[in-house]
Parts: sequence; structure tokens; C-alpha cells
Amino acid sequence: MIIYDLSDPELLGNKISLTKDNINWNRPFGNDDKTLSLINYIENNSINIKKKYVSFINNFCKYKLNKKTLFQSLTYKKNYNLWPMTQFSEKSDYKSKQIINSLKMISLHEILKKRSVNTIVYYGSNKKTLNALSIYCENEKIKLSYKLLDQKFNFKISLNNLYSCLPNILQSLVWIVNFLIRNIRLKKKNVSNIKNFNNSFFIFSNFVHLNMNNIRAGNFFSYQWGNLNKLLAKKKITSIWFHHFIKSPDFLSSKNGSDSLNKINSKSKFEQHFLISEFVNFKIIFKSLKNYLIFYFKSYFILSKINNLKFKNPIEKIIIKLQQDDITTSLCGSLLLQNIIYIEVFNEILTKISKENSLMYLMEGQPWEQALLQNWKIHQGGKSFGYPHTSVNFWHLNYFENFSSIKKSKSFPEYFLISGDLAANNLLQFNLNKNKIIPVENLRYSFQNKFFKIKKSKNEKKVIILGDYEDITTSRLIKVFKKNSSNLYFKPYPAKHFELGYIKQKGFKIIAKPLDEIMNLFETFIVSRSTAASLECYMNDKKVLVFLESEFLNTSPMFGTNTVQYIDKNSIVNFKKLKFLKNKNSRKLLYIDNNLKRWNILLKKLNEKKIR
Repeated sequence: MIIYDLSDPELLGNKISLTKDNINWNRPFGNDDKTLSLINYIENNSINIKKKYVSFINNFCKYKLNKKTLFQSLTYKKNYNLWPMTQFSEKSDYKSKQIINSLKMISLHEILKKRSVNTIVYYGSNKKTLNALSIYCENEKIKLSYKLLDQKFNFKISLNNLYSCLPNILQSLVWIVNFLIRNIRLKKKNVSNIKNFNNSFFIFSNFVHLNMNNIRAGNFFSYQWGNLNKLLAKKKITSIWFHHFIKSPDFLSSKNGSDSLNKINSKSKFEQHFLISEFVNFKIIFKSLKNYLIFYFKSYFILSKINNLKFKNPIEKIIIKLQQDDITTSLCGSLLLQNIIYIEVFNEILTKISKENSLMYLMEGQPWEQALLQNWKIHQGGKSFGYPHTSVNFWHLNYFENFSSIKKSKSFPEYFLISGDLAANNLLQFNLNKNKIIPVENLRYSFQNKFFKIKKSKNEKKVIILGDYEDITTSRLIKVFKKNSSNLYFKPYPAKHFELGYIKQKGFKIIAKPLDEIMNLFETFIVSRSTAASLECYMNDKKVLVFLESEFLNTSPMFGTNTVQYIDKNSIVNFKKLKFLKNKNSRKLLYIDNNLKRWNILLKKLNEKKIR
């Protein structure tokens, strides 16, 4: 059996054999490729493969390291635990680049159990993949030979790449120095700056995706939260917001963000806004550094025990080897320091406020959410609500756990505020108690009250490409459509500084307005594999092309719905012949209502204490 792990089949010239007996590590090279594609296999057996991976990650913390389990070994200050805050437990494919290879190894194992294979030949350039295959073949008594190919080496000398080469402890020191420099002009605040109200909503969010016209006028408006703050104010419910500052073209420094929030606070009667970094004082920094150093030396003992664990299933050992860097940086690198700071700053905030409050936070499965939830349960105990601001994509594994068996090792909100059937069905597949799901309107889209009502435009035949969060994905999109650039528009991702000069040079017309403002100007939208924009465009009756990259899964929210068309780097697109794919249940994909009836019901029940 031959395994091809290539970006381009021409690297092997005439030597390549694209027959059904061989395996393509990625997507098929084209229509003539008859090999078994691992990406296709995963997507065709998606529920099974996903459950196997999630189950292993959930159960890994139960492995014994001497007398304690891994979970017990990661206890922090008795009341906290760092395991659910690790990058390994988080399962984000944006942060953990080896998750996809872990899924591929699970699939390969399934395939080989059904075949009689004595020899595997590997053609590729990924040494981590080769190492994983080597471990597997040794365990399964399969002979492995290989040829490492010299594909393009893209390493560039940059601060980020130099930073990644530093030892973990130096990375942590560089990170904290950078944090202090970025926030040096930020006026520090303490909990006394928060007006202490009972029966308030404490809302934790990201300071990004903001309507700048509103912000400049002293009115808070986030596209992720829509009109929620106005609804709460109308009901005379105080909301206290804590924002993670994210650098964007609109706000290049946290000081600018803080000044804007102070202006909003001076005008608002029922809401207050703060940056979380405003509460990170030198006392918290020194305490966190001290505890980081203590845990740093402890972690190397834990890592050595992990490396010596015995696994019944060879794939489990391979997953650990593939994601060794994720585990290491979480246990003794800069991520460990960040997580400790999150625990300490949330502890500082939540210990000194009244307990007659409710918690709501932007739910994305990130480590800071675990620090928040652990502190909330210790110091507050009020109702807690997690709100995913868009759909829960099938392959966004950071949202998924085996909910019925992981309660003791991970913190969850009491209720999940879910805004569509698509998200609800995906979560219910993993045994989330349906009583924990509260249906609400999607705030990101409901404020516009626009779906199915857009007026036709004379220019609606135009086509636009939406840039992705990942620069390499945006570059690939541009490369595929550069021949059509004179007829195409390009919209950059809101929170990214992609090189727009490069885009203009290729002939694309750039438009940087928010998506809702340009929706009626275009008929066809070309989007990346993971963006929620595919769902928004589809619900506006637009033709949607989702660009799939050869080595990655289809992480689109539309995965499995047969409502959009997929393309790759080999596709030839005839824009004139594209059709809109109708779905009779499309309105249920997201719950849309400008009157926010479901939110009103939720707030009424909460006020009447009917939510238990």
C-alpha cells in the first residue's frame, strides 16, 4: 500500500499510482484520482470518527500517573483545575494543527483493520506524520518504507517564528513582558469601580466585531450580541460587561478601547463596560508568575509520566505523540501562565461582588471560559448561561464533549442558549441533556430583521470573496480566483491585517464594509471552509461557494445540509450556471426574530425565578 501525503501529484511525476489500493492522506487530486481519500473517509464516517476522538480526549485525564490521575495532578490551589484549560482538552483545530492528523490516523486504523497489508510506502514531507506511521507500523507488525519529498519550505524569519523557537519558560517571560507593554497606558481598575447591583447580568465577551458608528457616539453595539443590551436596559436589568481586548483595525491598542468604553459608561444608566485587562494589576502578575514557576517544575514530572503511559490502543499513543507540543505548552509554556492569570483575575472580580447575579458569556470552548466557570461556581452560584453567537459547526470540536460522562472533569454552564436547529442537533448527538438547551434568537442576525426580505439590486450579479481569519487560507482563495480578479470583489476578515496591497495588485476590488451592509450588492459569495458567513449568505438566498482546502476537513456550518456548493483548488467555476440550493427547513437553521420573543421569555422566567 502507498500513502500519498502531497500538495501536488506532479512532485512524483509518472511514478504516482492513483489506484483504489492506495491512500491519499488528503483530498483527491482530481477526477482521475481513484485512491481512498482519508479526508473523504472521515467526512463519510463523521459521527463515528468524531466520537472516537472526543471520547479519547475526555477520558485521557483519567489515566493514572502513580497514585493520582492526570486530572488530579493538575489541581491548582485546591479549588481549581488546569486540565480543562489545556489546548489538548480544548480541541480547537485553529490552535492545534495536529488534530486533523489524529483524525486521519483513527481513520487509517479503521481502514487497515479491513485489509491485509504487509507493507506501507509513505511519500510526503511531514515528519510528524511519518513518525506517527512508524509507531503504528511497529505496533501492527507492518513494514514501513518512505521517501521524504522536498516540498516548498515556507519558513520565514519573523518575530512569531523566532518566538516559537524559544524554550517554554522564555516564551512565557516574553509573553508577560509583551502583555505589560501593550497595556502600559491602561488605567488599572479594581472591583470598587463596578457599581454593585443585585440581580444583574454579568456578561463576558470579546471586544471585536463592533459597530464603530455607535461606539463613536457613545453607544455600545456588538454584532455578536445585537440588541441584547438595549433589551436588558428596556427591562431595567443592569448588565455589567467584561471584554477580552482583541487588536483590530478599529482598535489598535487597549487604551483606545478603554477610552471608548469609558465614554459609553458615562452615558449608560443600565450597563457598564470594562476590559478584563484593566483588572490585571501588578499583584496579580507577581502572584501568577510565582505560581507559574512552581507549576512549571512540577509539570516536567507530569510530562515524563505521560510519555511513559501504556495504551491498549496504538492510536491513543500516536495522538499523544502528534499533539505533544499542545500538551507541553499548556503545562509549562505561555498558555499555562495565561490560564493562571485568567484564574486569578476572575477570582479577584467575582469574590468582591454581590451574589444575586446571573452569568452569561460568549461560548466558544476557550480556556478562559473554564477559568470563569470554575470561579463562578466557587464564588457566586447564580444561574450561568453559555451563548454561542453563531451556529455550532459539526467539526468545531471545541464545542463537543461526551456530556454524559465528563461532568466531573470539565465545567459547563447550567444552560446552553442555542439559536438554531443546526446547533441543537449537533450538540444532542453528544448526549447533551435537552433540558439544558434554551432556544433563543440569534442576536448576531436578528437585529437586522433582514432575512428573506432583501431588495434586489441592479448590481446583484456581482461576485465577492470573503477573507478568512487564517492568512494562508485567504492566500489560497486569491490564488484560485486570480484569473477572474477583474470581475471579483474582496472583503477582508474584520479582525485581521491581511496585506491589502497584495490583493489590489492581483486586480481584485476591495470592499471593507460590514457584511450586512453589502449583502444586497452581490449574488454569489465565495467563502472559506469554516466561516459562519456561509450560513448568513445562504439565509439571504445567496449562491454560496465554500472553498475546501486539500489537507483540512469541511468545517463549514453547512456541513451535511446539502445547501451550498463546494469547490477546491482544481475546480473550474462557471458563475453564470450556479444555482441557489433551496432547503425547506432553512428558516430553522437559525432562529431569527427582531422582536426577540424567545429572549423576552427567558428574561421573564429568570425574573420570576422560574428557571431552576
